[in-house]
Amino acid sequence: MQNNVADYIRSLLASERFARQVTHHRVLPAREARYGETRRPWPRAIAGVLRERGIASLYSHQALTADTVRAGRDVVVATPTASGKTLCYSLPILEKCLQDPDSRALMLFPLKALAQDQLAAFGELTGHWPEAARPSIAIYDGDTTAHFRRKIRKNPPNVLITNPEMLHLAILPFHEQWTTFLASLSLVVVDEAHTYRGVLGSHISQLFRRLNRICARYAARPNFVFCTATVGNPEELAGNLLGRELVQEKGLPSENASPFSPLLSPSSSSEPVALGTETSFNAPQESVDIPVIRESGAPTGKRHMVFIDPEDSPSTTAIALLKAALARGLRTIVYCRSRRMTELIALWAADKAGSFAGRISAYRAGFLPEERREIEARMSDGQLLAVVTTSALELGIDIGSLDVCILVGYPGTVISTMQRGGRVGRAGQESAVLLVAGEDALDQYFIHQPDAFFGREPERAVINPDNEVIVKRHLECAAAELPLPSDDPWLRGPGAQAALRELEREGLLLKSADGREWVAARKRPQRHVDLRGCIVYHCGRRGQAHRQRGRASGVQGDAPRRGLSASGEDVCGQKP
Repeated sequence: MQNNVADYIRSLLASERFARQVTHHRVLPAREARYGETRRPWPRAIAGVLRERGIASLYSHQALTADTVRAGRDVVVATPTASGKTLCYSLPILEKCLQDPDSRALMLFPLKALAQDQLAAFGELTGHWPEAARPSIAIYDGDTTAHFRRKIRKNPPNVLITNPEMLHLAILPFHEQWTTFLASLSLVVVDEAHTYRGVLGSHISQLFRRLNRICARYAARPNFVFCTATVGNPEELAGNLLGRELVQEKGLPSENASPFSPLLSPSSSSEPVALGTETSFNAPQESVDIPVIRESGAPTGKRHMVFIDPEDSPSTTAIALLKAALARGLRTIVYCRSRRMTELIALWAADKAGSFAGRISAYRAGFLPEERREIEARMSDGQLLAVVTTSALELGIDIGSLDVCILVGYPGTVISTMQRGGRVGRAGQESAVLLVAGEDALDQYFIHQPDAFFGREPERAVINPDNEVIVKRHLECAAAELPLPSDDPWLRGPGAQAALRELEREGLLLKSADGREWVAARKRPQRHVDLRGCIVYHCGRRGQAHRQRGRASGVQGDAPRRGLSASGEDVCGQKP
């Protein structure tokens, strides 16, 4: 279908109704693709995968990332949305599985929908391979039945897709049941790393320390790939999460910098960085430096940014804009700031859309998994022309090629604005992002001061890995998983020392007779720790959860909430 975005924008600017409401219109120019070659050719089977997808050459950042991973190094990929980050780590994983059928990789996603997308994408890559040659892949989360959980633990796949909550509650505490997987673990992929900030990020930093500690127990040293699109400090964030120093990778010079492509390296050098001799995945690194790849070689289409100060309510204006987009056959996504408004706008829009009424749907986290998958599938195959959603579709879920994004109110951060705007134009076509301002002071400020928005860097992701309350909880978890040596490097930090003293005083950590080790007094302290808050849960005989608010000073982010796992199950009594 012909893309009518240009006509849509011209009509909007010429409209007697809307022309006076538009406070700013900016065109972000298209950018051509830039390609690169890997240091050594891919195996014939992987080359066939690329040919099957019509890929003659990888984008420059994909090739550089793949070479870094193949060289046995950790890496941070901080390129814009829709830049093809999945291939950056999928191809090295496939190559490793061809070289060593017993190799294992762990993929962590913050949302179940992202995990389902990755499962489908990985299956497409190897769909034409003989069944015996395909690397196995499985999802292990709250929706996985007990039967399949047992099967996965007994015969672990080459690639395991899960989330931080399951790693915390169901894998690390039962690592004896995961010996085969952990002993062969070579790569950990952390997608949407910018979501791990504040309290959650502080917990995740401790979770990764526990993971690395258990992997070392089984003589494994996995490398990490952090993928993020919109964050002001990817270097600092990944370094804090992993506890290592980072360096910025050189790459191609940036072009057409904008709020929707801010994570490009300022380096002017086009020479690739020497990565040293090719090594295995588990080869020890001489340096703790982690390359940060900011340069994106992916093409981008022309994008219109339109700021609107509505005379009517934002919802009424958004419905009118949506109706005009549908009349031109433009596939549209509308973002709302509340679940209630999402349902209302979807209902009102359907009522005014005439023949398009059946091609509009609401989408939010409260829907059943089956309902969400159905909506995603209908968007991907073109049955739906528009979806009205909350932040549930903010991350990189594949819902097909969209043309127009309507934001009902400023999302609150540049990060969220970029993520939501990144849902459109993913096929390289011309697209539009329309911000309909509300009455909030921040909305009105940016709508009338557009340069203040376009000149802003994405917000920094702040975490505090040394927070005493959080370190304390994870030290107890670590000691329950494996005895904690008194000379463990983990215990050298100031936060760890203070937490250790408090745990000893409370009787939650016990020192061995020879004074060389610490062990946990409780059997499963992981059940008492909520990764998304600073709350300690104490489980009673009947499973009731009693809360005790922790003192998470110096940590910003999500407010404490009910202690639920990613599956929606109460963490009290959580069992694999």
